[in-house]
Amino acid sequence: ENNLFMKNSVRLVMLLVALLAMPIGVHATTDSLTVASGSATNAYVPIYGNYSDVVQHNQMIYPASMLTSMVGQNIYGLKFFIGGNWTVTQATISLAVVTDTTLLQLDTTTTLTPVWSGPLSHGIDVLFAAAFAYTGGSLLVDIQTLGGGSYSNSSAQGIARSGAARYGYDFFGFSESACDFLPKACFYYTDGDFCSAPSAPALVSSTGEALTFSWSPGSIEI
Repeated sequence: ENNLFMKNSVRLVMLLVALLAMPIGVHATTDSLTVASGSATNAYVPIYGNYSDVVQHNQMIYPASMLTSMVGQNIYGLKFFIGGNWTVTQATISLAVVTDTTLLQLDTTTTLTPVWSGPLSHGIDVLFAAAFAYTGGSLLVDIQTLGGGSYSNSSAQGIARSGAARYGYDFFGFSESACDFLPKACFYYTDGDFCSAPSAPALVSSTGEALTFSWSPGSIEI
């Protein structure tokens, strides 16, 4: 029994060392691109802070001409420049490459790629769960929230641009409006793969011969 205990203890130490040695947010050559920098401000996109306690669906289109340095790169994060003290209980950010340069209505037909999901507080600066391969074209940024947060005045930095965005919120019925404003955004990108940090480690099984642990997005037996 003592030998078995010692073996499993050694295996556990080996596992912990392996997990700690895993690359966290490791990428190849990384860079960032900030677009739509300007002195204009807007309270409605990318998040309408005064209504961040209800369901929202906001979209913005960044034209290809702003994103030429990212063609062929993997986008692994995104930052908007927003003030205010609002919180959102749950939000999902998705991306898609589109041919349009403006939004006449919320785009509900394009296939979106979810890249991040979680709570938001006082702004948006996130690293994606999986990188998004940008091959060129206009970039549609879609943000949907489930409500349940707190609200306050907020204001995003950006530029005036006709038809650049739309916002909608569910307050006594869903209401959608145009917004001639494009929020300032910083895209984090890399020319290689992006590796997320392991999360949710758990012991799956323990036998006399092996310990099996799992985590997102993998597992190991030692």
